[in-house]
Amino acid sequence: MNFTVTEAGLEDQLLALVVKKERPDLAEERAQLVEQNNRFKVQQKELEDQILKKLAEAEGDITDDVELIEGLEDSKRIANEIAVKMEIAKKTQEEISITSEKYRPVASQGALLFFLMNGLFRIHSYYMYSLNAFVVIYLHAIDVVTEKKAPAKKKGGFGGFGGLGGKKKGKMSMLDRMRAAAKKVILAERFSWNADLLTGGNRSTGMKIEKLPDLSDEELAKRCVVLKSSTAKVVFNYIRRGLFEVDKLTVATMLQFKLLQKAGKIPTSEINHLIVAPVR
Repeated sequence: MNFTVTEAGLEDQLLALVVKKERPDLAEERAQLVEQNNRFKVQQKELEDQILKKLAEAEGDITDDVELIEGLEDSKRIANEIAVKMEIAKKTQEEISITSEKYRPVASQGALLFFLMNGLFRIHSYYMYSLNAFVVIYLHAIDVVTEKKAPAKKKGGFGGFGGLGGKKKGKMSMLDRMRAAAKKVILAERFSWNADLLTGGNRSTGMKIEKLPDLSDEELAKRCVVLKSSTAKVVFNYIRRGLFEVDKLTVATMLQFKLLQKAGKIPTSEINHLIVAPVR
């Protein structure tokens, strides 16, 4: 539910979604490592309980109980193997986290967009949005620029939606392109209201995903700029469709100020001076 979400918490959850879209190999590996660590912890607890049970049920001098000693040695060996595997998994997770953190600016802006959208009810009570609807549109914005990366799928776009305003071969009319884009949007918005789209996809699929090439810091920074631009445009266009004409400029201004403030290009004091002029 929207009122239970904090901006910091949403940023972390959106980061997981962005990484899953951009680096599905890392997302799947991380999910598998989390599940593996959970299994190891359960196994360690079972070994500890088993050792305690054997010691409690032992009778007489335990040094003479060969079966008990062998059982304890096996348990110790398994525990040591688990500890080694957990240490390797920990280092791997740290390496994955370093790469994942480079996408945080995209997730941070995404959280900003949602809370801007979620606060529009202050302008008019009609402007109410669900978190699931936002997640669907946010992921669609990432898909748009992911499709554009592929040379075999060149699509034009207006406001982030493929098929509008782009130069396309053939005699497809503007009306046909508008219908195609509208169909895409309708398909993107078909989701279950009761499904948790934000965290529902964080589990491992069990599939082996081919390792993707690592981008350089410069390439990744450029990619983040593209993702931020696409998510801002697509989310705004989604909001704009349901706004009264009189409110469109207000919301566009709010969004622009928020983005400039987030980027450190305009100080908060100047925004406050513009909104609430100081009394002289």
